[in-house]
Amino acid sequence: MKLDDLYKWLGYGLVSIFLFYIIAKSLKFQAGVVEGLVNLATSKPSNTNEPSNTSEPSNKENEENEENKDDTD
Repeated sequence: MKLDDLYKWLGYGLVSIFLFYIIAKSLKFQAGVVEGLVNLATSKPSNTNEPSNTSEPSNKENEENEENKDDTD
């Protein structure tokens, strides 16, 4: 009977360690999801109406340059 009790308690120990592992992984995943949602809520939204800083001139500037070229000919 002593050997049966030993195996029973070893089984309980292994099951409890396994359950603890699953709970820890689940809480870590949930914390990552919540942190991601908080970061989305506090981040500054990008404004798409602002002009981009590129080295290429805008279409309006291209049209004005073409008009000036026609005038000089």
